[in-house]
Amino acid sequence: MITMKLAMICPSPLISNGKQYAVASHSLLWFIPVQYYFDRLDLIIFLKKMCNLKGLEVLNIDASRVRIFGIPFPRNAWEEHIFKAPLIMWALIRLFQKHWRDWDAIFIWYSPNVACLWSYILARALDIPVVLFCGVDPGTALMIESRYKSIFKRILCKALALYSKKIFSLMVTHIPTIVTGEDLFNRYKNKNPNLYKIFSTRVRIGEIEKELIQQRRHLRHNFNILTVTRIVPVKTLEYLIDAVAEIRNLKVNALLKIVGPLEDIDYFFFLQNKIKKLNLERVIQFVGAVSYKDLIKFYREADVFVLPSVSEGTPKVIPEAMAKALPIVATRVGGIPEMVTNGREGILVNPKDTAGLARALQRLAQDKELKRKMSQASIKKSYQFTVEVQIQKLANIIKTIHQGGKN
Repeated sequence: MITMKLAMICPSPLISNGKQYAVASHSLLWFIPVQYYFDRLDLIIFLKKMCNLKGLEVLNIDASRVRIFGIPFPRNAWEEHIFKAPLIMWALIRLFQKHWRDWDAIFIWYSPNVACLWSYILARALDIPVVLFCGVDPGTALMIESRYKSIFKRILCKALALYSKKIFSLMVTHIPTIVTGEDLFNRYKNKNPNLYKIFSTRVRIGEIEKELIQQRRHLRHNFNILTVTRIVPVKTLEYLIDAVAEIRNLKVNALLKIVGPLEDIDYFFFLQNKIKKLNLERVIQFVGAVSYKDLIKFYREADVFVLPSVSEGTPKVIPEAMAKALPIVATRVGGIPEMVTNGREGILVNPKDTAGLARALQRLAQDKELKRKMSQASIKKSYQFTVEVQIQKLANIIKTIHQGGKN
């Protein structure tokens, strides 16, 4: 326990039915254990009201430790940056005015939105120590998403991406910052001596299942491929779909399940059209968003986990897959090469490399001994990425920054 009161600004929306809180995205789950490391945690977050929380991840929040302060929920970027911006700013001003003396430090999860920027401005004005957190390369996702938009939206996405990178670059030079992965760390370490690195995860030690290695040794008719991701362009799922088509042409009886929320309808239709053209409607399944409890079932049923993204931080799904004894096939981006040693826990390929993905999948489908060895290595590596290890590291970093004085 750290004797400290922490405010946390989070860009992921929280959903409430008046009695319980839930999240549609799994991003926030990683931060929930933080509540047990501090005297008090005040969560300042976009709050959306819904009557039915079915299909969402309900959060276990200790009301004696955590206070939740909701700010107006924007339905889209227009509301976030234009129409609801004054409401969001006013809500933050009132919140800081009333509670700023309660906080020893403010933890800001970086996003180029009004809540993040105004929280930073208000904290600096009130001389409250700030810790910045960044999980992915600022702006990259927006640049990739622009490819699937109309001309007007394409220009808007690119402008917002450049703005995001510029704002983060300015902020990271002035305040202590925590990033995920070696890639972001190396990019900004010369700008800030107070730069720290962690891995984001939600795997607990008790969830690591060694016995799955033995269970998967039984002969299976299908080669079950799993990816867990948001349906957005930065995940470049089209290359995985093409790779599945290639290995099926090589007589590998592969099936692919894509688990995760649909967040970009244009991109989803693009993928659906590709699947239809390749006659893979019975081979590839979009499962949609599931709770973490239900997600575990998909990990257990899979033979291999694939993440074909063109940009990542340190994706939480990789430790989850490792904890379920899955060999990993992933791209050499972000912090992934730190998490997966090529040839040990899995196989790394270059981004946008359909042939590389196909070769890796074919190799694991046909070489059972290699698959078994990589499964064993995944289990061993997963102990480094547990919540217990990483949250303790995060708490210690925040404590060190706070003891070093106000920034």
